[in-house]
Amino acid sequence: PKEEAKEEAKEDKKVDKAEELVEIEAKAEVKEEAAAEPAKEEVKEEKKEEAAAEAAEEEPKEEAKAEVKEEAAAEPAKEEAKEEAKEQLKEKPKEEAKEEAKEDKKVDKAEELVEIEAKAEVKEEAAAEPIKQEPKEEKKEEAAAEP
Repeated sequence: PKEEAKEEAKEDKKVDKAEELVEIEAKAEVKEEAAAEPAKEEVKEEKKEEAAAEAAEEEPKEEAKAEVKEEAAAEPAKEEAKEEAKEQLKEKPKEEAKEEAKEDKKVDKAEELVEIEAKAEVKEEAAAEPIKQEPKEEKKEEAAAEP
């Protein structure tokens, strides 16, 4: 029985030491975790910063993509505007030609009027010529009648 008691006491001591070791290891683990906590927080912060940096990098890319899409969407309108401008340029000479033709017609009519007036003036002068001749004839007759 004494031997058994000794053996039991040894076993109890071993168990106590094992439990003590387990407790020490648990405390050490808790301390390690507590010590690692700031590092974990730092890692979390770094990850957040990296994510923010990535988002910041992606934002210009997204903006550029959006701009490209907008430009692509605006392309047909630009083409349409170019076509309209071309048409207007084609129409402009036609319009200018029409305006020139109107101006030419006005000039032609004005020239025609001047011509008509000139002819009328010539006719008036021609019609007035015999009247002018009559006073000359009378003067001649008067001069001949005088002694």
